Order: sequence, then C-alpha cells, then structure tokens
Amino acid sequence: MKCLCCGKEFERIGRQKFCSPDCRRLYYLKPVHYEKRTCPICGTEFTPLYYNQKCCSVKCSTNNRRLLAPKICEHCGKQFVPVRFNQRFCSRDCSNKHNHPFLNPPPKICDTCGKQFIPKNSTQRFCSSDCQRHFVSVEENDGKKHLTKTCAHCGKSFQTNYTTQKFCSAECRSQFHNANYSKPPPKPPKSKKSINRTEGLIRLANEAFARGITYGELSFWLERSG
Repeated sequence: MKCLCCGKEFERIGRQKFCSPDCRRLYYLKPVHYEKRTCPICGTEFTPLYYNQKCCSVKCSTNNRRLLAPKICEHCGKQFVPVRFNQRFCSRDCSNKHNHPFLNPPPKICDTCGKQFIPKNSTQRFCSSDCQRHFVSVEENDGKKHLTKTCAHCGKSFQTNYTTQKFCSAECRSQFHNANYSKPPPKPPKSKKSINRTEGLIRLANEAFARGITYGELSFWLERSG
C-alpha cells in the first residue's frame, strides 16, 4: 500500500491510508486545488478558491448579477435591475410600504378643518387635538340636549352632554380625588374581646415558660382546648 501523502509503501492495517500520523496531518491540512475555470464576464482563466466560484473577482461577480433581466417595481412602478432573481421591489422603502401599509398610511383630510395631513395610524380622523375637541363639542352635539349639572367639588353649575360627568373641569376632578382618595382609609380599632384574648394568651405563655413547658407543648394544649 502506498501512502497518499508521501508515496512510500507500507504494510496496511485495517483502513490505514497513511504511513504515519504526520503524513495524515499534512494531507488534510494542505489547501485544496480546484481546476482552472474561465470567468463568464472578462474571459480570464483563474483558480477558484471554493467549489462554486464562478467569477474571478468581486467586480465581475457584481456585473454577473446585473445580467438579470430588468423588472418593474410592484409598488412604485419604476424599472430596476434586480440583484436576485426573486427581487420584487426596487428598494427597501418600497418593500416596507407594500408589505406593511399600516406603517405608512396614506394622507387624509381632517373632518373639522378640511386640511390634508399624514395620520399616525389608520383610525386618526383629525389633524390636531384642537380639531378633535371642536368636533366633539360642536358638530356631534347638534340635535342633542344639553344637561345642566352641579360640580361635585366646587358646586358650580355647568352644561354637558354626558350623563356620567360629575365635575366641571379636570382641575376639580383631580382636586376631589386627591382630597378623598389619596390617603388610605383609617383602620378600624380593635375590639375589647380581641385585646383581652391577646393579653390572656401572653400571660398564659409567660406562666408556662416559667414552669419549664416548651413552646411545642403549649401550642399542642392550646389546639386541644380550642
């Protein structure tokens, strides 16, 4: 049997292919040499570094990718040269706008002032909070009865369209809640029975310990006596 590394003949034992461990190490550590190939872009011969290398350089590789047929972007309609065979959009922005429309909603017209604005979400109807308050207080209240109520904090009368409103303003509401709900309610005082029972248990425990009774024996007798 000839060694695959140095070519020396040796007596083979089992599946042995090399005459020594050094030859086996040198055989597997040496670089693999592939056959020379021809670059499809520039036509030069080169030795590939890996088995599926097609072009001689990075420049020729990018030019080889650009040889794909041009396509039309599915979002904006522009023509582009794809980098991959399954590329559908000309840029990342077009891909995000097409696949995630909720991130970039189309412009809308404000229901109050009629101005065009870009909404932050698909359910936004007004360009600002002022337009929203004006719409709620004026336009939605046409044909509804105004209720007259008394503020639960300052006692002033105010008009509202909501049956559950109790305060005339946000300041009165916050002052009322701070005055009534900020502090925890006081704990109820202990009854005389619980105080007398606690004092009796303490007196009994002290007498038991003075006579040499352990805590386990005391708890056992207390459970039996109820």
